[in-house]
Amino acid sequence: MTPLHRPARSGIVGANKGGIAMTSWIRAIAAIALSFLLLLGQAAPASASSFYVDNTLGEVAPEAMAKVATPKPVQLLFQFTTDGKANAHATKYLQTQIFDLVRKSALFSEVSETPVAGGAVLMITIDNIPQKNAAGKGFATGLTFGLAGTVVIDDYVFTAEYAPGAGAATIKASVPHRLYTRIGNKSAPPNTTEFKKIDQALAMLVRQGINHSVNRVALDPAFGGVAQGPAAPAAAPAPAATPAPQQ
Repeated sequence: MTPLHRPARSGIVGANKGGIAMTSWIRAIAAIALSFLLLLGQAAPASASSFYVDNTLGEVAPEAMAKVATPKPVQLLFQFTTDGKANAHATKYLQTQIFDLVRKSALFSEVSETPVAGGAVLMITIDNIPQKNAAGKGFATGLTFGLAGTVVIDDYVFTAEYAPGAGAATIKASVPHRLYTRIGNKSAPPNTTEFKKIDQALAMLVRQGINHSVNRVALDPAFGGVAQGPAAPAAAPAPAATPAPQQ
């Protein structure tokens, strides 16, 4: 475990409340490194695109979810990066979902943007590693009106770092995930879940990545979380009463 690493403050939600709100669906796409769709949109209909979340990671199984006996408050810091560089637009776009997911984990008594009693900090980073020349591939597909299809890959790394107090050693967990964008006449990638809208695909991608990374931190012995384990089997129904013999 190492001291908590805090990236540059630019674009970090919880450390800086600044940011530029999204004003259109296209700008939201661009904010999360799918800027090639801007070019595609000028040459092909929006219906030509479909989005696919890789099924390898999946959801956290109920029996694998961590549970803590005495949850404590935490300050949550969040930053989205693209190839390791701060992306303030995407940070702002995703902040509400990130905070909601951490709160729903029930691992903390309070999830705050500001410092909390005890000084505990949870830093979450999502790094998007887009496929090289994605814009060029999308534009080339648009020029053929979808006849020459393509699939663009966006890799993501979800990292959660937790420090129980100022100067304390941290617990860190990283989880890879992947999003595919199919444009034009191209087969769907295997072992994926399809979405017609990018915001729906991102909601699943982010939910799975955040839940897994935070849960892995909570299961570290230094954190003290314990997997809930399989649900107890339902009690067998009581046998029917035997009627009394007639006199």
